[in-house]
Amino acid sequence: MKYFSRWVLLLLSAVGLSTSACAKTQPQLTLDATPDAPVGFSYKTNWFAIKTDDTEAVLKLLSPVNPKAANWISGIKAAYDPTYFDEKQYPIFITPPLDGWTFVVGSNLPYPYKTTEADVAAQKVNDNFFFILNQLSSKFSEVQFFGSYRVVGFEAWVKTTNGELVRAFSFADGTVYANMGAQTKEEKQLKFIDLSGLSPSEAESKIFNQADIDANKEEAAQLLKQPFDQQTLGRVIPSEGDATDIAKLWSIDPTDLPATYKIKSVGVVGFLLNPSF
Repeated sequence: MKYFSRWVLLLLSAVGLSTSACAKTQPQLTLDATPDAPVGFSYKTNWFAIKTDDTEAVLKLLSPVNPKAANWISGIKAAYDPTYFDEKQYPIFITPPLDGWTFVVGSNLPYPYKTTEADVAAQKVNDNFFFILNQLSSKFSEVQFFGSYRVVGFEAWVKTTNGELVRAFSFADGTVYANMGAQTKEEKQLKFIDLSGLSPSEAESKIFNQADIDANKEEAAQLLKQPFDQQTLGRVIPSEGDATDIAKLWSIDPTDLPATYKIKSVGVVGFLLNPSF
C-alpha cells in the first residue's frame, strides 16, 4: 500500500495543475485505483522510459490535465484506447517506479519525424516529440523512447544521456522518419544495420540496398542447392520486436513486467496537451 498512499497525496496537490475549464473538456475515463501488479505492454504503443524513481517529479514536469489515480490494468487500457484521442490531447499512464525507471505510456505519444518543412503535420509530430523529450532530458540523467505498431511497420527508439541526444531512429511504411546519432553498442549487438551519420533518405537507401543484397544471397544459395544460414545476415529492415529488444538492453523490457515484478501499486492517468495546437 506504500505507493497507493504516496500517489493519493500527490494527486491531491496535482489537481491544482489543471484549470477547471480544461478539466471540463476531458473525456471521462473508467479507472480503477485498486493497487495491482504490473502488466506488460510494448506492441502497438509508444512509451518513454525515464531513469528515476521520483515519479512525482515526472508528473509535475509533464503536468497532465485532470490527473487521476489508476492501477496498471486500467492505466494501460486508457493509454492504449484511441477513443479518448484527438489532435489536441491524449491520455498517458505514468507508472510507479520499477528498479529505478518510470514509464510514461501512450499510444498517441508523438515520435521523431524529421521531414521537409512543407509537411506541416509531420513537423508538428516531430516538434511535439522533441518538446516532451527536451523537457524530460533537462531534468533526468537518462531518457529513452520506444514505439511499435505492426500495422504500418512502425519501430522507433531514442536515447538521451545527461541532456544530450545519443540516438534517435524511427521507421514506418518503408520510410526512415529519423536517423540521428551513431549506432549504439546495443544495436550492434543485435546485428542491426549500421546507419551512423546518414540522413533519413540515405539510411533508407542503405536499408533496402542491403535487403536486396541479402535476398540475392539467399536466392543464389537456393539455386545452387546450398545450405543457407539466416543467422549470417544482419537485421536490416526494422520489424516488430526491434524496439522491445533495444529496450531490454537499454533499460527494461516492458513485456517482461508480469513475470519480473509482483508488488502491487498504482500510477496516474492524465491528458497530455499537444503544444503545437
